Amino acid sequence: MRRAIRGVFVSAAVLVATEVQAEPASSLRDLGSQYEACTRLKSAPPGTEGSWVRVRFSVRRDGSLFGHPRIDDSRLVGDADAQRTFREAAVAEFARCFPLQITEAFGGAVAGKILRARVSG
Repeated sequence: MRRAIRGVFVSAAVLVATEVQAEPASSLRDLGSQYEACTRLKSAPPGTEGSWVRVRFSVRRDGSLFGHPRIDDSRLVGDADAQRTFREAAVAEFARCFPLQITEAFGGAVAGKILRARVSG
């Protein structure tokens, strides 16, 4: 239940955020603002319009990725090759946003926790 609530909160933070923060993140809302630009593919593969994936990830205290982002939910459009290309592009685009700038205190609070973000084309 907590994971689901945390995922909803982080997803909401991404939707509400409008620009990348100049200062280190000290809350989930700030964190969402930092990676919001990475939740839309700059060039979605042809035939995948309307596709999205929900990426599950964790960060270290310093804001770098802990492990590899994983897809835990999706809505994929197109043939099998287009869907595979979309999944790979979405995870790669999202991973390029790291490390995030976070405060030391916030880093201690979120380190190792499972977070989620929705990446769309």
